[in-house]
Amino acid sequence: MISILMAVFIFSFNSIVRQRNIQAHHLMISETSSYLALSGLRLFSDKLGNSYETTLRTTCPQLFEETADAIGGDINLSSSNPVCVQAQNDFQNFLNELDQLKAASVDDSYPVCHSMSIILEDIQSLTPDTTNAQFQAGRDPVEKCGKLVIKCEVEYNGLIREAVLTKQFRVVSVVPGAFNRFSLFVKKTPYPDSYNCMGIKFDGTIDTSYAHPPANLNTYTG
Repeated sequence: MISILMAVFIFSFNSIVRQRNIQAHHLMISETSSYLALSGLRLFSDKLGNSYETTLRTTCPQLFEETADAIGGDINLSSSNPVCVQAQNDFQNFLNELDQLKAASVDDSYPVCHSMSIILEDIQSLTPDTTNAQFQAGRDPVEKCGKLVIKCEVEYNGLIREAVLTKQFRVVSVVPGAFNRFSLFVKKTPYPDSYNCMGIKFDGTIDTSYAHPPANLNTYTG
């Protein structure tokens, strides 16, 4: 009877130990995948550094040229973008040097970086409307805000983890009002109609109803 009890106890103990070892192994793989994803995200973020504006101007100029309504939604700089592709390749080259992780993997393979991406989400206009009052207040319809989301996805031992970094961004016009619309200011002009003038609406479209005021034989000396 005692022998049977000892056998049951040993069998149960071995089963518990095996189950705990499997859990510990899965936890190790999960933590390793998470750390790799975070490392890739940090490398990508550090590579961008202070060049976020330069990168965005090159890859998505519409962010600085169009209104939020014209853009109409999120801007996804997926893996087809050269900036993201280069960062992904650089990080994959780093992963290919981790021989210890390759030896510990089930299929004897290196970790894989599936994607690195930049997504501009929740793009909203800072200007409540496009009336002349907003223009006179120095606001520009192109001004907008949103969220800059950077992602890195890594797979190790069949487990995929994604690290995400979110920052708020704003596109603002540092030159207010009329100066930003390339208005011409001169100290002296002989007549108001000495220049070819064209009416422009607040959103940048041509105002066909605009009529330049007549000279009425007046001379403006400034």
